[in-house]
Amino acid sequence: MTLSPSSSPSSSLSPAGPAVLACPRQPVHVADSLLGSLCREMGRLLSRRSQIQAQVSRCRDADLIGRLHGELDRCAERQAELRTVVRAWQGRPGLDPVGIAFLLELTRRTSLA
Repeated sequence: MTLSPSSSPSSSLSPAGPAVLACPRQPVHVADSLLGSLCREMGRLLSRRSQIQAQVSRCRDADLIGRLHGELDRCAERQAELRTVVRAWQGRPGLDPVGIAFLLELTRRTSLA
């Protein structure tokens, strides 16, 4: 299909596709996106720790228990790293204080429960 400048809007397709009505949104800042990513990562860490703890309680193999404890240790180390980052961000201008407080609370937890 060839589009010409004289084509009427109803008979031609927009190069960007159909028009979509969008709700006005606040611009997403890099810090907001990063904060959200870290919150999701912390949620995954807490979920994984819960899974591992449940597996350890059911496991009978000593080698597997050792590997699971190693993974728990790595999760705890990453959680401590995130807590250090969040503490450094507290009080910085331009960062959402509620988001920072939420992430800090997540880093203090040992599970999502």
